[in-house]
Amino acid sequence: MKFFLLLLGAFSFVSGCSLQHHPARIDYAVSVLEDDMHIIPPSLDTAGSRFLAGSSGGGARSVPASAAPASAASPPGFLNIDKDTLSSASGVAYQRTKSRKLQASVSLEKSVSRRFSVLGRGSVFAGKSRYFLPKGVGILVDPMTISFNTTGVEIEAGVSYHAGRRVESVIEVGGGRTFTDTRTTLSSALIRLSSKSSDQSDYVYTAIQVGLAVGQSRDTHLGLRTIAKYYPDLGGSVQIGLVYAF
Repeated sequence: MKFFLLLLGAFSFVSGCSLQHHPARIDYAVSVLEDDMHIIPPSLDTAGSRFLAGSSGGGARSVPASAAPASAASPPGFLNIDKDTLSSASGVAYQRTKSRKLQASVSLEKSVSRRFSVLGRGSVFAGKSRYFLPKGVGILVDPMTISFNTTGVEIEAGVSYHAGRRVESVIEVGGGRTFTDTRTTLSSALIRLSSKSSDQSDYVYTAIQVGLAVGQSRDTHLGLRTIAKYYPDLGGSVQIGLVYAF
């Protein structure tokens, strides 16, 4: 959090002190990216805790696929769901069948030299990830699907380096905070379990974007963006996708 606040302070200070011939500009962007995997550990942890406590509280819900009364299902604790379930160390076999994130962003950017700028960005997004577990989890050996539906907001501040004109290359380094609401759903032939969770996390990031100018304006680009994030409490996450900036 301190790093993020320092970045915001640096952005505000430099923007205020920059020369008049380096005016600030506002940019907009729409992106289609891979989903941010940082939401998985806390969402699974919350789901596991609530399923263990039973369907009577905490926002968790247990619905047998056969539509029999919930009390006829096995107790939720047998699932052994926690933050490491979808990690390589868990020993659980899984396949990621969907990972998508739609994001809309507004950036305020101010040049401090010909190539370097400071920037602040706000984004809203909706993500969806789905995992297929062919051997289930815990004592449930039936194939199972775990899905995550997330909406959220990101606030970022950083420094960018611009190269090229017709083909623009941008490198960014910065930090931010993300606020998310996630619905986690587990379903198989026997059960359907659902849980909601909210989270907020700080992170540092590096992004590389290569875009081709489209139309008459050089400020409009269609490009490929790669973002590597590091969350101190959750580890790393990499997203790759297309961005339309204007």
